[in-house]
Amino acid sequence: LAASSQVEIASQLERRAVITMIVDEGQLVRKGDVLIKLDDEEIVNLISEEELAVENAAAALTAAESALEVRKLTGESAMSLAAVDVRLAETALESWQEGEDRSRQQQLALDLETAEKDFVRLQERFEASRLLLEQQFISEDEFKRDEIELLRASSRLEQARLAKVTYEKYDRAMQQERLMADIQRAKDKQRETRERHDREIEAQEREVQNRRFQLTRKREDLDKARRQLDMCVITAPQDGLVVYASSLSRDRRNGEEPPQVGTELRRNRTVIVRTFAHIPRIEVS
Repeated sequence: LAASSQVEIASQLERRAVITMIVDEGQLVRKGDVLIKLDDEEIVNLISEEELAVENAAAALTAAESALEVRKLTGESAMSLAAVDVRLAETALESWQEGEDRSRQQQLALDLETAEKDFVRLQERFEASRLLLEQQFISEDEFKRDEIELLRASSRLEQARLAKVTYEKYDRAMQQERLMADIQRAKDKQRETRERHDREIEAQEREVQNRRFQLTRKREDLDKARRQLDMCVITAPQDGLVVYASSLSRDRRNGEEPPQVGTELRRNRTVIVRTFAHIPRIEVS
């Protein structure tokens, strides 16, 4: 006799499983009754490992998120300091232009003007001394002293002219270029700091995304392990009569032994063919 409908009961575990309890063949069962229990020790251990992996992944994600926040703060601080360095360099140039440079130019101009006037004065005095010497109103020694003073004034005038030209042509240009170079270096450092900050933030954000992905995967693995644990207990989906699959196909399977405690099952191997409780009546005449 064949049942009008039947349900095949098989292990859905992704690994081989050993039967630790199985309902007797021929027994009538109700919906929800336990039909088979499978050894769950490996899965329980796996769940413990996966729970620890989830905790570690969550901690790693938290650490990565904290590192990202720290990186943002330190990067902002570094960029602020770089901006300050730029402003200081620009201020140094402005201060030099309005202070030291202007003062130096004024001093050199004054020195030159003073040297020129002193030279003119001593030149006029020397010419007067020449006339006085010719008229013997002064001595030769006094005339020589005036001549020496004129030579000194000429030297001071030449030095004043040379100092002004040297400063304007060389010293001033070098100092200005040096200060402008300081500004450029500060700006280059500011740009490098910003680029480095952006790279570090991008890398840390990728790390956070990776840690978040790892946590999601670990949670999925844990959920899967828990579902596998639930599959270690196989219950009857409906009321019915328990019939072992081996009883229906023993000849075809060359004498396959009926399932019992200790039998190892492969995934999707049919163990029980549970027929519905309703059995059609057969009349014999």
